[in-house]
Amino acid sequence: MVLHVDDFEFCGTKAWEERVIKSICETFVISSYQQGTFKYVGLNVSQHDDAVYVDQSDYTNKLREIEISAERQKQKDSKLTPDEVSELRTASGQLLWAATQTRPDSSYDACIVANYGKEPTVRSIMIANKAIRKIRTHDSGLVFPNMGPPEKIEVIAYTDASHGALPSGASQGGCIIFAKGNGKLAPVQWQSRKLPRVPKSPLAAETMMIAETADAGFCVATMLKEIFALEQLPAVRVMTDSKSFIDHLDSSRVIQDTRMRVDMARIREIIQLKEAHVAWVPKEEQLADPLTKQGASAVKLLAVLNSGRQ
Repeated sequence: MVLHVDDFEFCGTKAWEERVIKSICETFVISSYQQGTFKYVGLNVSQHDDAVYVDQSDYTNKLREIEISAERQKQKDSKLTPDEVSELRTASGQLLWAATQTRPDSSYDACIVANYGKEPTVRSIMIANKAIRKIRTHDSGLVFPNMGPPEKIEVIAYTDASHGALPSGASQGGCIIFAKGNGKLAPVQWQSRKLPRVPKSPLAAETMMIAETADAGFCVATMLKEIFALEQLPAVRVMTDSKSFIDHLDSSRVIQDTRMRVDMARIREIIQLKEAHVAWVPKEEQLADPLTKQGASAVKLLAVLNSGRQ
Protein backbone atom coordinates (compact mmCIF):
# COMPACT_ATOMS: atom_id res chain seq x y z
CA MET A 1 0.00 0.00 0.00
CA VAL A 2 1.25 3.47 -0.95
CA LEU A 3 0.02 6.47 1.03
CA HIS A 4 0.13 10.15 0.03
CA VAL A 5 -1.72 12.20 2.67
CA ASP A 6 -5.30 10.83 2.37
CA ASP A 7 -4.90 9.12 -1.01
CA PHE A 8 -3.79 5.53 -1.11
CA GLU A 9 -2.98 2.99 -3.78
CA PHE A 10 -2.73 -0.73 -3.19
CA CYS A 11 -2.10 -4.06 -4.83
CA GLY A 12 -2.02 -7.65 -3.59
CA THR A 13 -3.80 -10.98 -3.61
CA LYS A 14 -7.58 -11.38 -3.48
CA ALA A 15 -7.25 -12.71 0.07
CA TRP A 16 -5.29 -9.61 1.14
CA GLU A 17 -7.84 -7.33 -0.51
CA GLU A 18 -10.68 -9.11 1.27
CA ARG A 19 -8.96 -9.10 4.66
CA VAL A 20 -7.31 -5.64 4.67
CA ILE A 21 -8.91 -3.35 2.09
CA LYS A 22 -12.45 -4.41 2.92
CA SER A 23 -11.82 -3.56 6.56
CA ILE A 24 -10.45 -0.12 5.63
CA CYS A 25 -13.46 0.61 3.43
CA GLU A 26 -15.82 -0.38 6.25
CA THR A 27 -13.98 1.82 8.75
CA PHE A 28 -13.41 5.00 6.72
CA VAL A 29 -15.48 6.98 4.24
CA ILE A 30 -13.95 6.40 0.81
CA SER A 31 -14.89 9.13 -1.65
CA SER A 32 -13.89 7.20 -4.78
CA TYR A 33 -12.47 3.80 -5.70
CA GLN A 34 -10.91 3.11 -9.09
CA GLN A 35 -8.98 0.30 -10.71
CA GLY A 36 -7.57 -0.61 -14.11
CA THR A 37 -6.96 2.91 -15.49
CA PHE A 38 -7.00 5.88 -13.13
CA LYS A 39 -5.11 8.91 -11.79
CA TYR A 40 -3.18 8.80 -8.54
CA VAL A 41 -1.77 12.12 -7.20
CA GLY A 42 -1.43 13.34 -10.79
CA LEU A 43 0.10 10.13 -12.13
CA ASN A 44 -1.67 8.30 -14.95
CA VAL A 45 -1.84 4.60 -14.06
CA SER A 46 -2.91 1.98 -16.58
CA GLN A 47 -2.99 -1.68 -15.63
CA HIS A 48 -2.88 -4.49 -18.21
CA ASP A 49 -2.34 -8.24 -18.11
CA ASP A 50 1.36 -7.97 -18.97
CA ALA A 51 2.36 -4.71 -17.23
CA VAL A 52 1.41 -1.57 -15.34
CA TYR A 53 2.14 1.73 -17.10
CA VAL A 54 2.68 5.02 -15.25
CA ASP A 55 3.30 8.50 -16.67
CA GLN A 56 2.86 12.20 -15.90
CA SER A 57 2.28 13.44 -19.43
CA ASP A 58 -0.71 15.57 -18.39
CA TYR A 59 1.43 17.23 -15.73
CA THR A 60 4.63 17.73 -17.74
CA ASN A 61 2.76 19.07 -20.77
CA LYS A 62 1.37 21.86 -18.58
CA LEU A 63 4.81 23.01 -17.40
CA ARG A 64 5.53 26.53 -18.61
CA GLU A 65 8.82 28.36 -18.94
CA ILE A 66 9.49 31.39 -16.77
CA GLU A 67 8.74 34.50 -18.79
CA ILE A 68 11.84 36.62 -19.27
CA SER A 69 12.43 39.37 -21.82
CA ALA A 70 15.17 39.25 -24.44
CA GLU A 71 16.83 42.25 -22.81
CA ARG A 72 16.79 40.57 -19.40
CA GLN A 73 18.32 37.41 -20.86
CA LYS A 74 21.39 39.41 -21.82
CA GLN A 75 22.00 40.13 -18.12
CA LYS A 76 23.00 36.52 -17.34
CA ASP A 77 24.94 37.32 -14.18
CA SER A 78 22.39 39.79 -12.80
CA LYS A 79 20.74 38.84 -9.50
CA LEU A 80 17.07 37.87 -9.62
CA THR A 81 14.29 40.01 -8.21
CA PRO A 82 12.15 38.54 -5.37
CA ASP A 83 9.37 37.75 -7.88
CA GLU A 84 11.82 35.99 -10.21
CA VAL A 85 13.22 33.98 -7.29
CA SER A 86 9.68 32.89 -6.42
CA GLU A 87 9.05 31.76 -10.00
CA LEU A 88 12.37 29.89 -10.08
CA ARG A 89 11.51 28.14 -6.81
CA THR A 90 8.16 27.05 -8.28
CA ALA A 91 9.79 25.75 -11.47
CA SER A 92 12.36 23.87 -9.40
CA GLY A 93 9.65 22.17 -7.37
CA GLN A 94 7.76 21.16 -10.51
CA LEU A 95 10.86 19.67 -12.13
CA LEU A 96 11.79 17.77 -8.97
CA TRP A 97 8.28 16.32 -8.68
CA ALA A 98 8.40 14.97 -12.23
CA ALA A 99 12.00 13.74 -11.91
CA THR A 100 11.39 11.86 -8.67
CA GLN A 101 8.09 10.27 -9.76
CA THR A 102 8.37 9.14 -13.40
CA ARG A 103 11.24 10.93 -15.17
CA PRO A 104 14.66 9.61 -14.08
CA ASP A 105 16.08 11.02 -17.32
CA SER A 106 15.43 14.54 -15.97
CA SER A 107 16.98 13.93 -12.54
CA TYR A 108 20.26 15.70 -13.30
CA ASP A 109 18.54 18.78 -14.77
CA ALA A 110 16.15 18.99 -11.80
CA CYS A 111 19.05 18.69 -9.36
CA ILE A 112 21.02 21.47 -11.08
CA VAL A 113 17.99 23.79 -11.13
CA ALA A 114 17.27 23.10 -7.44
CA ASN A 115 20.82 24.03 -6.42
CA TYR A 116 20.61 27.64 -7.55
CA GLY A 117 22.20 28.91 -4.32
CA LYS A 118 21.47 31.89 -2.10
CA GLU A 119 21.85 34.48 -4.86
CA PRO A 120 20.43 33.03 -8.11
CA THR A 121 20.99 34.91 -11.34
CA VAL A 122 19.25 35.26 -14.69
CA ARG A 123 21.40 32.35 -15.84
CA SER A 124 19.52 30.17 -13.31
CA ILE A 125 16.20 30.98 -14.99
CA MET A 126 17.64 30.17 -18.43
CA ILE A 127 18.85 26.79 -17.13
CA ALA A 128 15.42 26.09 -15.64
CA ASN A 129 13.66 27.01 -18.89
CA LYS A 130 15.94 24.71 -20.85
CA ALA A 131 15.13 21.84 -18.45
CA ILE A 132 11.40 22.50 -18.85
CA ARG A 133 11.67 22.48 -22.65
CA LYS A 134 13.58 19.21 -22.51
CA ILE A 135 11.12 17.41 -20.25
CA ARG A 136 8.20 18.50 -22.43
CA THR A 137 9.94 17.53 -25.66
CA HIS A 138 10.75 13.96 -24.60
CA ASP A 139 7.44 12.50 -23.48
CA SER A 140 8.06 9.38 -21.42
CA GLY A 141 6.75 7.13 -18.67
CA LEU A 142 7.54 3.98 -16.73
CA VAL A 143 6.53 0.40 -17.37
CA PHE A 144 6.38 -2.24 -14.62
CA PRO A 145 6.22 -5.58 -16.48
CA ASN A 146 5.29 -9.01 -15.21
CA MET A 147 8.67 -10.40 -14.12
CA GLY A 148 7.65 -13.97 -13.49
CA PRO A 149 8.37 -16.00 -10.33
CA PRO A 150 9.55 -13.74 -7.46
CA GLU A 151 12.27 -16.21 -6.45
CA LYS A 152 14.01 -15.58 -9.80
CA ILE A 153 14.05 -11.79 -9.50
CA GLU A 154 17.43 -10.06 -9.15
CA VAL A 155 18.50 -6.47 -8.58
CA ILE A 156 20.46 -4.56 -11.25
CA ALA A 157 21.92 -1.19 -10.22
CA TYR A 158 23.60 1.19 -12.68
CA THR A 159 25.90 3.77 -11.11
CA ASP A 160 27.96 6.69 -12.41
CA ALA A 161 29.80 9.79 -11.16
CA SER A 162 31.15 12.94 -12.81
CA HIS A 163 34.23 14.36 -11.11
CA GLY A 164 34.24 18.15 -10.64
CA ALA A 165 31.13 18.53 -12.81
CA LEU A 166 29.46 21.17 -10.65
CA PRO A 167 30.33 24.91 -10.67
CA SER A 168 31.58 24.67 -7.08
CA GLY A 169 34.07 21.95 -8.03
CA ALA A 170 31.97 19.25 -6.36
CA SER A 171 31.09 16.02 -8.13
CA GLN A 172 27.73 14.66 -9.19
CA GLY A 173 26.69 11.08 -8.53
CA GLY A 174 23.74 9.12 -9.81
CA CYS A 175 22.25 5.65 -9.89
CA ILE A 176 19.15 3.84 -11.06
CA ILE A 177 18.11 0.50 -9.60
CA PHE A 178 15.92 -2.09 -11.34
CA ALA A 179 14.26 -5.33 -10.34
CA LYS A 180 14.91 -7.84 -13.14
CA GLY A 181 13.00 -11.01 -13.87
CA ASN A 182 11.89 -12.99 -16.91
CA GLY A 183 14.27 -10.86 -19.01
CA LYS A 184 12.42 -7.67 -18.07
CA LEU A 185 13.30 -4.61 -15.97
CA ALA A 186 11.20 -2.54 -13.58
CA PRO A 187 12.62 0.70 -12.11
CA VAL A 188 12.56 0.73 -8.31
CA GLN A 189 14.75 3.64 -7.20
CA TRP A 190 16.93 6.37 -8.68
CA GLN A 191 18.79 9.49 -7.60
CA SER A 192 21.04 12.24 -8.92
CA ARG A 193 22.78 14.44 -6.37
CA LYS A 194 25.98 16.17 -5.34
CA LEU A 195 28.36 13.74 -3.69
CA PRO A 196 28.59 14.33 0.09
CA ARG A 197 32.29 15.19 -0.08
CA VAL A 198 34.65 16.48 -2.78
CA PRO A 199 36.67 13.54 -4.17
CA LYS A 200 40.27 14.00 -5.28
CA SER A 201 39.95 12.16 -8.61
CA PRO A 202 37.43 10.65 -11.06
CA LEU A 203 38.26 7.22 -9.63
CA ALA A 204 37.53 8.43 -6.08
CA ALA A 205 34.19 9.86 -7.25
CA GLU A 206 33.22 6.58 -8.95
CA THR A 207 34.28 4.57 -5.90
CA MET A 208 32.22 6.73 -3.54
CA MET A 209 29.10 6.39 -5.71
CA ILE A 210 29.55 2.65 -6.24
CA ALA A 211 29.67 2.15 -2.47
CA GLU A 212 26.44 4.12 -2.01
CA THR A 213 24.74 2.28 -4.87
CA ALA A 214 25.74 -1.12 -3.49
CA ASP A 215 24.13 -0.18 -0.17
CA ALA A 216 20.96 1.00 -1.94
CA GLY A 217 20.83 -2.13 -4.09
CA PHE A 218 21.17 -4.33 -1.01
CA CYS A 219 18.31 -2.41 0.64
CA VAL A 220 16.08 -3.00 -2.41
CA ALA A 221 16.97 -6.71 -2.39
CA THR A 222 16.09 -6.90 1.31
CA MET A 223 12.69 -5.31 0.69
CA LEU A 224 11.97 -7.72 -2.19
CA LYS A 225 12.88 -10.63 0.06
CA GLU A 226 10.45 -9.38 2.70
CA ILE A 227 7.62 -8.51 0.30
CA PHE A 228 7.65 -11.90 -1.44
CA ALA A 229 8.67 -13.93 1.65
CA LEU A 230 11.70 -15.30 -0.22
CA GLU A 231 14.09 -17.77 1.36
CA GLN A 232 17.13 -16.28 -0.38
CA LEU A 233 18.14 -12.66 -0.83
CA PRO A 234 17.88 -11.65 -4.51
CA ALA A 235 21.27 -11.27 -6.18
CA VAL A 236 22.49 -7.66 -6.51
CA ARG A 237 24.64 -6.58 -9.47
CA VAL A 238 26.16 -3.10 -9.52
CA MET A 239 27.12 -1.94 -13.02
CA THR A 240 29.89 0.62 -13.56
CA ASP A 241 31.63 1.84 -16.71
CA SER A 242 34.80 2.71 -14.76
CA LYS A 243 37.47 0.30 -15.97
CA SER A 244 39.92 1.93 -13.58
CA PHE A 245 37.71 1.03 -10.63
CA ILE A 246 37.50 -2.63 -11.70
CA ASP A 247 41.30 -2.74 -12.04
CA HIS A 248 41.76 -1.32 -8.53
CA LEU A 249 39.08 -3.62 -7.10
CA ASP A 250 41.00 -6.69 -8.28
CA SER A 251 44.41 -5.28 -7.33
CA SER A 252 46.36 -5.75 -4.11
CA ARG A 253 48.10 -2.39 -4.49
CA VAL A 254 47.81 0.04 -1.58
CA ILE A 255 45.59 3.02 -2.44
CA GLN A 256 47.25 6.31 -1.50
CA ASP A 257 43.97 8.27 -1.15
CA THR A 258 42.98 7.42 2.43
CA ARG A 259 39.29 8.19 2.04
CA MET A 260 39.08 6.22 -1.19
CA ARG A 261 40.84 3.34 0.56
CA VAL A 262 38.01 3.24 3.10
CA ASP A 263 35.33 3.27 0.37
CA MET A 264 37.14 0.51 -1.54
CA ALA A 265 37.46 -1.61 1.63
CA ARG A 266 33.75 -1.15 2.22
CA ILE A 267 32.93 -2.35 -1.30
CA ARG A 268 35.25 -5.35 -0.99
CA GLU A 269 33.51 -6.31 2.25
CA ILE A 270 30.09 -6.04 0.57
CA ILE A 271 31.31 -8.38 -2.16
CA GLN A 272 32.89 -10.77 0.34
CA LEU A 273 29.62 -10.95 2.28
CA LYS A 274 27.83 -11.61 -1.05
CA GLU A 275 25.55 -8.64 -0.51
CA ALA A 276 26.36 -7.38 -4.01
CA HIS A 277 28.58 -8.01 -7.02
CA VAL A 278 30.25 -5.25 -9.07
CA ALA A 279 30.65 -5.65 -12.84
CA TRP A 280 31.88 -3.50 -15.72
CA VAL A 281 29.54 -2.31 -18.46
CA PRO A 282 30.51 -0.41 -21.68
CA LYS A 283 29.88 3.33 -21.56
CA GLU A 284 27.20 3.11 -24.26
CA GLU A 285 25.28 0.66 -22.03
CA GLN A 286 25.61 2.79 -18.86
CA LEU A 287 22.00 3.74 -18.08
CA ALA A 288 23.02 6.10 -15.24
CA ASP A 289 25.09 8.34 -17.54
CA PRO A 290 22.34 10.97 -18.10
CA LEU A 291 21.86 11.21 -14.32
CA THR A 292 25.30 12.75 -13.85
CA LYS A 293 26.24 14.69 -16.97
CA GLN A 294 24.91 17.71 -18.81
CA GLY A 295 23.96 16.79 -22.36
CA ALA A 296 24.45 13.02 -21.95
CA SER A 297 22.13 11.04 -24.20
CA ALA A 298 19.12 9.53 -22.42
CA VAL A 299 17.95 7.53 -25.46
CA LYS A 300 19.05 4.18 -24.05
CA LEU A 301 17.60 4.89 -20.61
CA LEU A 302 14.27 6.08 -22.03
CA ALA A 303 14.04 2.97 -24.23
CA VAL A 304 14.43 0.72 -21.18
CA LEU A 305 11.99 2.75 -19.05
CA ASN A 306 9.34 2.76 -21.79
CA SER A 307 9.64 -0.90 -22.77
CA GLY A 308 10.86 -2.72 -19.67
CA ARG A 309 13.56 -4.41 -21.74
CA GLN A 310 17.31 -3.87 -22.11
